[in-house]
Amino acid sequence: MYFLDSPSTRPRFPCTPDPPTTWDAMILSVLSDLDNDSFRYRLNRMIMRGKQSGIYFANETHYRIFYRGSKQLRQDRPYLLSVVYLLSSCKKLWSKVCSDKLPSEIIFDDRSIGKVTANDYTIYSFAKDLHTGSRHISVTDMADILLIPDKQFALICNAITIHSFGTVALDFMPDKA
Repeated sequence: MYFLDSPSTRPRFPCTPDPPTTWDAMILSVLSDLDNDSFRYRLNRMIMRGKQSGIYFANETHYRIFYRGSKQLRQDRPYLLSVVYLLSSCKKLWSKVCSDKLPSEIIFDDRSIGKVTANDYTIYSFAKDLHTGSRHISVTDMADILLIPDKQFALICNAITIHSFGTVALDFMPDKA
């Protein structure tokens, strides 16, 4: 089972009358129904350990790039929010894929990223999955703590939530990272 059932670059909104009122509730509304006990255990553990009240950022640079980009994307291309969120979490990926500027479109060319760490390649692959509908990372992969460390797991879960809720997710941006 994969996160995206069909290729789509547009956000998918959950079928709820009102969006959840907390970030954790948003994450759970999107991901808790996945049919994998190990994944649900890991997701619940991430939520219980989490100390953030909104979107998780890897560092201050990640926050600044995404904050700047989200202002423009909110109006023009909200479907790119989750991809920009993931790619901007790694400065090296961001500079290789987006050349330090907010792109009008993102073209995923595996040759352009050069040598990156396994963790960075996981982030790149999942951003590609969200944007193109490809299927590089499965729920089973996500459940494996040896394959995807906790930091990358949190980033990917946040990106899926941003992808699902679109601009509504931006209401949960912290004032500071």
